[in-house]
Amino acid sequence: VHYILIKKIEEIYIIETAHIVKDICYGLKYLHDNHIIHRDLKLENILISEVTYLVILGVAKIGDFGCAVYGFCMRKSQIGSPAYLAPEQIQQNFYGKKIDIWSLGIMVYEMLFEATPFDK
Repeated sequence: VHYILIKKIEEIYIIETAHIVKDICYGLKYLHDNHIIHRDLKLENILISEVTYLVILGVAKIGDFGCAVYGFCMRKSQIGSPAYLAPEQIQQNFYGKKIDIWSLGIMVYEMLFEATPFDK
């Protein structure tokens, strides 16, 4: 199976966004059930198995686990991509797995509006 980066797709429709988000949610549930926090969830780290005429037919997968950590002890390090950081990371407060959910929300916004929500 060949995968491409989701950022290479020029236009994503709402139904495709829902399909991608569903797959990412399943992936995050698997990670969190196994005590893994990704910490760098962003569109550049999502792979799609097949794209034909801008219609996504395959599966979305989470990639790049270079910033991921095992264990749910509270962390305080500011790691990840600035546009996707949760407020508690920016303020250098303790955080847990919920930061991945924040990043997912940023990704959904970006897929729908072609910009991150806090772009100037």
